[in-house]
Amino acid sequence: MRKNTIQIIKVFFAVLVLLLLLMVAASAIPNRWLEANQSEAIGILKQEGLLPQYFFGSLSAQQDNYSDLVIIVQTLNGEHDNALTAAMHPTYARYWHGYSVVLRPLLCVFTLYQIRYGMMLLFFLLFGAAAILIARRIDIPTAAAFLAANAMAYLLVAATSLQFFPVFLIAYLAVIVQLLHPDAVRKNHLVFFLIIGMLTSFIDLLTAPLLTLGLPLIVYLLADNEEARFTGRLKTIAASSVLWGIGYGATWASKWLIGSVILRRNVLQNASEAMSFRLNGNEEFAGGLLSDRLGAISVNAETMFLSAGKRMAVLLALVLAVLLIIALLRRTASRQRRLQALAVLLVGTFPYIWYFVLSNHSLIHTFFTYRAQVVSIFALLAFLGRMTAPHGEKKKQELSHG
Repeated sequence: MRKNTIQIIKVFFAVLVLLLLLMVAASAIPNRWLEANQSEAIGILKQEGLLPQYFFGSLSAQQDNYSDLVIIVQTLNGEHDNALTAAMHPTYARYWHGYSVVLRPLLCVFTLYQIRYGMMLLFFLLFGAAAILIARRIDIPTAAAFLAANAMAYLLVAATSLQFFPVFLIAYLAVIVQLLHPDAVRKNHLVFFLIIGMLTSFIDLLTAPLLTLGLPLIVYLLADNEEARFTGRLKTIAASSVLWGIGYGATWASKWLIGSVILRRNVLQNASEAMSFRLNGNEEFAGGLLSDRLGAISVNAETMFLSAGKRMAVLLALVLAVLLIIALLRRTASRQRRLQALAVLLVGTFPYIWYFVLSNHSLIHTFFTYRAQVVSIFALLAFLGRMTAPHGEKKKQELSHG
């Protein structure tokens, strides 16, 4: 245990130093190299509108050009900032803004339209690769569950948004890495989830960070040996979630401390006030009362499941009901497989716990926080798939791919 703790601490600080160096390196790029494309990008986003609803006319499909505009503005260093100061993003210091490591170099060469196209291409390549690997390494029903769950999150919008793209990128890469290198990840799964949490905190602006925990964790559980004990699975869920949380929270807190030292002002106080607001709200914005916390869950669920209209929601409910009835009637799954399915279902509750705790943020920004429920849908569909699949199907697929 002590050896694992020391390893985790070493990895944390090694990754943290690397992230800081990357930020400084990106900030050392002269502004003049990217000013033209950055200025054009600002004009494009303003022309499109700050919160446009492309294609579907739905809150769930709403683009966040407001945040994309903030991201683009943040790519330009302050006039008198050196690389180290600029790396702290003085005007928005409580976040790492790790996207700058990639976005600043890209803006030196490409326009916003070209960057969006590249993002979309990479997004769907990784999405497809993750689904194929799930089908090969786990089973086809789980791959179908993965595809269906993600498809409900208006991926075309997420794939072309500077704000939404990073969490999906990290989640898909985490799924791919663990399925390509299962033995290495299982041997070091705590470090694996620690690093995922760190990268999420580094790049994301609090959109739907639980995607980077929930999707890889469900895949990890389903790819595991079916003979593992249920209590062992619960320990895996708890340990992985805690290490992800430590990576996420400690990396964020480290930015506040490092920023306070370098910028010589109290970034920690500003971040603490913002966090208190996200947790409890204020007189203008709700969030602290029990009704508000339950309301955050309700509003996000409505945004997820009623975005395409009540008829589509009813159709989805009917499909799920049929699958549940089949699961109850067939009962062909082994006891171990049923316990494995229950463990996965537990992970599906994580987004609603998040909404309850961060109720203010989840109420104000429903149009992107709702996407965390991709984890819940994936868990539910995977659960039903596990309950309905004949015993031994997974083993047969392993032999056929072996």
